[in-house]
Amino acid sequence: MKEETLKIMGWLAVLVFVEFWALYFVQKTQKKNDKKYLVITMLLYGIGVSLLLYKLLAYKNIAIVNFLWNIFSTMSGFFITLVIFKEHISHLEWAGAALGILSLGLIMYGGSQKGKENK
Repeated sequence: MKEETLKIMGWLAVLVFVEFWALYFVQKTQKKNDKKYLVITMLLYGIGVSLLLYKLLAYKNIAIVNFLWNIFSTMSGFFITLVIFKEHISHLEWAGAALGILSLGLIMYGGSQKGKENK
């Protein structure tokens, strides 16, 4: 794997980790009606996510960075939904998630074929 790809995946992992907690706390806000969780969510999104997106833009254009973030964020949202909050996900929603993962593979493969042209 190329060094640039490793850096992208590293920053993306940190971004998804931060957003994982933001999603968790926004759901806690809704369920507990406790505004302190909302403040935590706002800090995670407003500062954490913004800084990490900035770091990722050093490697890829906004379209690819946003796409990668959305797919990985969606997968972490599925995890939170299923494992932590024990909520239901329909078959059609699972199919949509599978298509997202397939599209992720296409984007990553396409990016490895073009090299620096994507920047």
